[in-house]
Amino acid sequence: MSNELAVPAALQYLKSELSNETAHEELFLALRALQRRGLSRTDLQVHLERLRAENDVGRQNPLVEENALLALDMVAGQLPSLALSWEPAETAAIHMADALDRRVLRTASRWAFVRNDLLPPRPADDLPETTVDAVLEAALARLVAFEARPSRADFYRVPKAGFTSRPAALMVAADRLYYEGLAEVIATRLETALSPSVVWPRSRDEDDLQFELKDHFKQLPNAWERPYVVVSDLDSFYESVDHSLLATFLAGHLHASRPYRIAVEAFLGAAMGTDLGLPQGSPGSELFATAYLLPVDLRLDKLGWSWARYADDYIIAAESVADGRARLEQLEGLLRELGLRLNVSKTRIMRTETYQHGLRSRSPRLEARRNWILHVTEQRLLETEDVHEVEQALTDAGVDEDTIWAVLYHGTTPLEEVIREIRDRLMPSVAESYREFFTELAGDLAQGDLPSDLLAVEADLRECLLILASSDVPLRWQDVDTTLRWFPRTANVVAEYLFFRSQEDPRFVRRFLRTWLTDRPTSDWARAWITSVAGRAPAIVNKRLAATLRAVAADRAHGLLTREAALLGLRASGQLTQETWDSVMNDASAAIRSELRIVALQESDTYPWLAQPTAIGSGDPDIRG
Repeated sequence: MSNELAVPAALQYLKSELSNETAHEELFLALRALQRRGLSRTDLQVHLERLRAENDVGRQNPLVEENALLALDMVAGQLPSLALSWEPAETAAIHMADALDRRVLRTASRWAFVRNDLLPPRPADDLPETTVDAVLEAALARLVAFEARPSRADFYRVPKAGFTSRPAALMVAADRLYYEGLAEVIATRLETALSPSVVWPRSRDEDDLQFELKDHFKQLPNAWERPYVVVSDLDSFYESVDHSLLATFLAGHLHASRPYRIAVEAFLGAAMGTDLGLPQGSPGSELFATAYLLPVDLRLDKLGWSWARYADDYIIAAESVADGRARLEQLEGLLRELGLRLNVSKTRIMRTETYQHGLRSRSPRLEARRNWILHVTEQRLLETEDVHEVEQALTDAGVDEDTIWAVLYHGTTPLEEVIREIRDRLMPSVAESYREFFTELAGDLAQGDLPSDLLAVEADLRECLLILASSDVPLRWQDVDTTLRWFPRTANVVAEYLFFRSQEDPRFVRRFLRTWLTDRPTSDWARAWITSVAGRAPAIVNKRLAATLRAVAADRAHGLLTREAALLGLRASGQLTQETWDSVMNDASAAIRSELRIVALQESDTYPWLAQPTAIGSGDPDIRG
């Protein structure tokens, strides 16, 4: 918005109000008009002090002095009823009105409602166009009225490897749109400014290529032809981003405008509740995070290194161990200036051939298990007296009929010789090997036979579940239950396995959900993931499971993430009641309430009571909550 005419006119109006016996409300409105035109607290204080000085050397009107002092109190926030707010949310609302517009928000809507993989499926994921339009129009109305005040996000601790966690952010629907709009403003400029050594993220259009880009990133040391490679990532990177430093980098490297920089810093301050951190799980955070690392990346280019970055992972070529250490020290020094540090536990200097071998190998424990199964298979075939079993095994391995007869009926060819030739074909299938491996690991845990490396076991169990989720090889209920009891952080992959099992064995999945929603204590995040299966596979929700879901939704002992997931399961299966809706809605946070109001926009024909003003808010889609 242009201030060329508005600010002088507003200042003149303020000056006239100071000399009149005006109502306090009129004086406050004059100050607020200037605030909304981008004047800071210091700007207003300077203008008021200048007017006081002019009055002192001029007419010395006592009314001007009295009103100016009153106005200074309003600016400083010392009048409870008539105080200008300088909180981050208010500052964001003022400057976002200048930084964003309909075109930017329309483009950003593509990214605002994509799936957050850190959290269970959300009602605001992949919205239909009509719902996006309703959210967009409501967000625009708030924006132009200077009412687009971001709410503090909900944060849920999401487990990471090594028994650590990170905070996934759940924002109000409108805030998701504003945030992605702010990211959209710099998207093109950021791509141009980035070092060629940054593999991802570079632009908005790369999301579908993440896996290919990650593989390309890992393979880069093969092309460098250096004897050593340094591998590292950043410790708690997203939580450590300093908002004021980010605003500085946006100005210096991307030439962002002053209102835009203020809007970004204020929005993040309001959403995070602190001056550090980016909302994890939002696409826009990837762009702001990579912008934050721009000074480091450009410095590495100047040093002439062979290096690459993918998100917060670095790989660097080195000539020797000593050279690798020296480069790590330089990198650490650069990062320290930004308030960042390397993750010591994930930092390695290794020979390039060792690094390459690590890329090719799968779980050594699984390979050992497959080899053991192969050995047992060979021994059974050599020792069994059941000719038909041997014949079937050889046939399945593709041995021709003449050879089978030569082995079993003519005795002209030793069985050992044939087995050596078909050894690779006797190898059990990948899925069967994973099931055997999974069963063995879960059985050991159930019997209290604990391994020395629990982290390795957890990683192996997670790998097994991911492979078996897309296969037709079933697991035992007890083994999946044991895995989740020992490692609640596997809840997301257990949920994926249950979803794929729901069509083949719905009783298995129903039993698992009822057990974990009634008998198994765990975190809100883990329980919500398990509960989300009901929403993704509504056919499994029979009367008994529906009763369990209603009880969970109404029980304040459960976390809101789980209670919302239970409500969504009832909604998907056509068994949602107003009582359940109200019980969750009345306790919901702003972010969850905004998601449920999106449900109301989409389901008012199915559940007429959702269209009532109490559900949506004054007949208008109140997407803020």
